[in-house]
Amino acid sequence: GPPEPDYGAGGHSAARGRGEGLPCFREARFTGEFPVARVELSDRKMPLDVTLEAWSPFIPLDPDDSSIPCAVLTYTLRNTARKPVKATVFGSLTNIIGEGDEAKGRRNLRRKAKGLTALELTNGRMKKGAGLYGSMVLATTAPKAGVLTNAPRPEALWVQTTEQLWTCMRDSKKWPPAKPANPCDTGVLGVPLTIGAGKSKSVTFVIAWHFPNCLHWSCYGGEDGSCRQVTWKNWYASQWPDAFGVARYVTRNMKRLESGTRLFRDTLFASTLPASVLDAVSSQISILHTPTC
Repeated sequence: GPPEPDYGAGGHSAARGRGEGLPCFREARFTGEFPVARVELSDRKMPLDVTLEAWSPFIPLDPDDSSIPCAVLTYTLRNTARKPVKATVFGSLTNIIGEGDEAKGRRNLRRKAKGLTALELTNGRMKKGAGLYGSMVLATTAPKAGVLTNAPRPEALWVQTTEQLWTCMRDSKKWPPAKPANPCDTGVLGVPLTIGAGKSKSVTFVIAWHFPNCLHWSCYGGEDGSCRQVTWKNWYASQWPDAFGVARYVTRNMKRLESGTRLFRDTLFASTLPASVLDAVSSQISILHTPTC
């Protein structure tokens, strides 16, 4: 359909959909070189420059590691001031598993493993054969991460969810704060940092998902020619039991996965092909990374 206008967000105002009005950096630069994206943020009034590098494993001739349901985001904060700066890097993820009455079964949990702190999103009411049955995880390798499993729900209809979330993070004297009396389905990971003058520190997040059932592949999928729904199993369901298992695999193999992904990116974009050709080729490669009809 047509693109949504800038002033719209499903009838809830642009602030609800995109966070207009919240504090932001004045300058932003985006560089897209599939499968790696880079965002550089700066502001003369801020003592920090921030760089985000986001990628998903994509290694030619290695279909298994190129099919991992995950995204890796590394935020690097560089202190441009003459004294140490304290900062907290936050990541949030909303539990969208289940619809209608099933949504009441949504559960957000804190999980830990060696070198990994995670926010796990599940739903105990979902049947194992349902299309939305599965789990999601927001994890970090940072050693001092704190998890707020459920952020506070907005107290009034005119208060936007993003605004309420920002207020919770900004005003918390310690992280994580106590679980609110009226929680919402969004959880938050927070990583506190102290960055020396002229120094840099990085925080890596992993977003992983695990939805084993692929429904409605074909209206005529029944072997007898009927219109029965067909359930396929996503390949990754045979490799990991849930999203937490995916996140553990990614963090344990991070160096190898990142090295192979960057080698492909660097080799492709170091070629002598014209920029327009590189853009066309790299943008179309992404179709191999995503299920299509």
